[in-house]
Amino acid sequence: IAYGSARGFLISLPGALRLSRVVCTGMDNLLRNKAYWRSRRGMQELDTLLIPFVENQFESLTPNLQQAYLRLIDREDWELFDWLQGRGVPEDAELQTLLEHLLHRG
Repeated sequence: IAYGSARGFLISLPGALRLSRVVCTGMDNLLRNKAYWRSRRGMQELDTLLIPFVENQFESLTPNLQQAYLRLIDREDWELFDWLQGRGVPEDAELQTLLEHLLHRG
């Protein structure tokens, strides 16, 4: 369910009781919105880590790490899950840095 207004949208995630605010203006917000929607995987173990990360920390990342995050979430669910469980590491150093951010939340 989405409720629109002049300031943005309130989005209700299926199975969740809280609402997330996604503002749809400005270039930085467009990139954040892209990251937010692509972080919604449908796998609860990933959603509970990725969505709060985008909501709370994505905007504080450097532009290079923001782009790396978009590359990270292009990966398959099983690959992300394995990396987050410590069963392997990506070859890309920026992706390794992002995984550390995700696991330790800054």
